[in-house]
Order: sequence, then structure tokens, then C-alpha cells
Amino acid sequence: MLPSTKSVHAGERAGRPQIADALTTPIVQTSTYWFKNTQQVIDFNEGRLQSHEYGRYGNPTVKACEDKIAQLEGAEDCLVSASGMSSVTTMLMALVQPGGQIITTSDCYWRTRQFMQNFLPKLNIGVSVIAPNDFGALQQCLDSTSATLFFSESPTNPYLRCVDINKISKMCHAKGVHVCIDSTFSTPINSKALEHGADLVLHSATKYLAGHNDVLAGALAGKRELIQQVRTLHHILGGVTDPHAAYLLLRGLKTLELRVERHNRSAAEIARRLQQHPKVERVWRFLQVLLPSSLL
Repeated sequence: MLPSTKSVHAGERAGRPQIADALTTPIVQTSTYWFKNTQQVIDFNEGRLQSHEYGRYGNPTVKACEDKIAQLEGAEDCLVSASGMSSVTTMLMALVQPGGQIITTSDCYWRTRQFMQNFLPKLNIGVSVIAPNDFGALQQCLDSTSATLFFSESPTNPYLRCVDINKISKMCHAKGVHVCIDSTFSTPINSKALEHGADLVLHSATKYLAGHNDVLAGALAGKRELIQQVRTLHHILGGVTDPHAAYLLLRGLKTLELRVERHNRSAAEIARRLQQHPKVERVWRFLQVLLPSSLL
């Protein structure tokens, strides 16, 4: 299916027999679920019945969001959370153990950097900060630290630097280090980080995925094994997306490709005009999301 088709249809209607006759995915506003009999409980606990048990562990409306984003990213699995910060903080704590090390880039959303540099050391987790696409510094960190995760935005916030995901992934995987890319600014319409070698891709769905400034949500997609590790901690911490927010995210995703195409055209035109303005010294932009900063 094309990305536009996935944005509209993926994750919905199939696999939800309780509401199979509804064209749009309803808001399943509940915190608990019921089983018809004890055998259903046994089948659910032993993995023979797909259903839900408790709102913090899953919801049909939220699950539709996760399935749609997973298909858009070409991912095995997806976990939707209450916000982008909920997604990134839960991911970092789930995948990096005490005594471990994270490698990240200097150009980064300040709240994410604040969490890594101010909070994670309390858990005995170290952070190495390098410049985007400084492959020498990356190799030095891989050789001299106990790093288990590389994390970077691409494009970065705020300077729109794009990292070479292919090269970074090869370098990290050679040392057994997982790669997570925050792709909030590009969306899966402009770039699919997983196709370039990343293990995980993260979004503040509040921004372009939802697209209407009326919902907070985050999404993490990628390898099922890694998503499951994050989901286990997510169930404990409880940063869940409420069903109504999930419905708004589903609605926004349906127009994702149309909106991103217009964003691209508008951004290019605005950048062109600013570059010609006598009072503008420099314009930060990216010409093509897939190109690393060194080639722009």
C-alpha cells in the first residue's frame, strides 16, 4: 500500500470484531474489560485470545493508532504513549541498564537532553554527547565506553541537521549498540529511519502525526523485541494515551501525507524568500531529509 493509503486505512476495522461494523474506529472509553467466562481468562493469559485486560495495558482505539503507525514506518511493532517525552524517557530507562552508557548528539530537543544529562546519572547511566555526524567521536565512544544505545534526532531540533543513519547504524551494530532515531520533524512520509538501519524510530505525535494542535501523544516503533521491553516498563510507569487522544491522533493521521507535502512546499518557499531578505543572515533548512548535514 502507498503511504497515503496506509494513513487512512491501516490498523482500522481489521482485528477488532467487537466494533467490526463501524467505518471509523470508535472511542472505547473504558478502564477495564470483561470476559464471558473463566476459559476466556485462561485463553487470554496463555496467549490464545487477543483481547484487553486493563486500560493501562491496552485499548482498542490506542491499538488502532499503534498498528497504523507501525505500517507507516514499516515496523514490527509500535507503542503509543501519553507524549513524546513519555515515549523517549520510557525508552531510555527500559533499554539502558544502570552502569550503561548512551551516545547522543549535541543538537537535540533541550528537554530530552535535560533528562539524559540531569536525571539518568541518578540511575548510574552515563551520557556521551557528540556532534551530529562526527564519526570519529562516535567510534571513540563505541570503543571506550559501555554504550548500549545511540540516540539522535534527524532532522534535529532546532537546526534541522540530518545524521547519516545508514553509516551510524552500521558502526553501532558492529559493537552491538542499538540505534534510535527521533524522526518527529521528518515523519514517515519524508524519511523512514528503520529502512536506513535504525532499530527504533520515535515521534512526538503531538506535532505532525496528529497535526491539529489538539492532542498530546508519542510513538515508538521498531523491532518487536525492543518495543516489548519498553512496553513492559510503560505498563508500570503508566504514561498511557487516553482513548479520546488516540481517536484524535487517528483522525490526524488520515491527512498526514497531504499535510506533509504542503509543509514541504511551504517550507521551501519560505526559505527561498528569507534567503533573499537583506535582514536575514542565515537560514537553517534541509534540502532533502535523507542527506546528512555534510552533504547539504
